[in-house]
Amino acid sequence: MSAYAILIRERMHDESEMARYAEAAKAARGGHDITPLASTGIM
Repeated sequence: MSAYAILIRERMHDESEMARYAEAAKAARGGHDITPLASTGIM
């Protein structure tokens, strides 16, 4: 089953908190790979 998400970030308030979130998000995927389909910034 496919799922799509659109994420928009205008600014980052706390880089250390974002790094902590990124690790938790990676663990939450449970080994399911994601494929970015489009980007307008650094990936």
